[in-house]
Amino acid sequence: MPNSYSTSSILREHKIEIFLLLILGGFLSYLFFSFSEDTLIEETGQQEYILQLNNVEIQEHWLTEKRWKLLGKKASVKKDTDIVILTDVEIFVYDPKYPEKQEVDIIVSANEGEVDWKNEVVTLTTDVKMTRKLEMGLNTERAVYHYNKGILHIPENADIHYFEDTILGKQITYNINQKTFQISGAIWME
Repeated sequence: MPNSYSTSSILREHKIEIFLLLILGGFLSYLFFSFSEDTLIEETGQQEYILQLNNVEIQEHWLTEKRWKLLGKKASVKKDTDIVILTDVEIFVYDPKYPEKQEVDIIVSANEGEVDWKNEVVTLTTDVKMTRKLEMGLNTERAVYHYNKGILHIPENADIHYFEDTILGKQITYNINQKTFQISGAIWME
């Protein structure tokens, strides 16, 4: 065989090229492992997500009773957390007094939201609106729904529209089970 080469003869002929490839491979490995993915993401200011979804629906039931449902246009799950980031959020809270009817008591919507499974809260921000049947509406910029306690807390200024009246308030708490409001600094406007 006139053109037959053995492995050792190829290695001897191309030892400089092979040596350079090994050095280059070692250098690239060093760069790859010395700058972890988390460091690169931190340095560029990006948030790392492990899952991204469109048109999300989350429901919570207690035995046969439907307690609440959340709809979101987009959802992203943060890496190494129990937090889901949402856009265009709507929460439907069912009336606990009539579990057999599955009647919606309140609807809360917002441009952005965050579900924190560990702390059992949904935080809504930017253009938050709440409606309770046909009798009441509420506008604010931030609200926190404690879904296991059945409490909606508004820590900032809000305006409440109750039939034809308007109430301005700070730190509003709505207890869904008792259907009661606590309002600090309320100003009744006619």
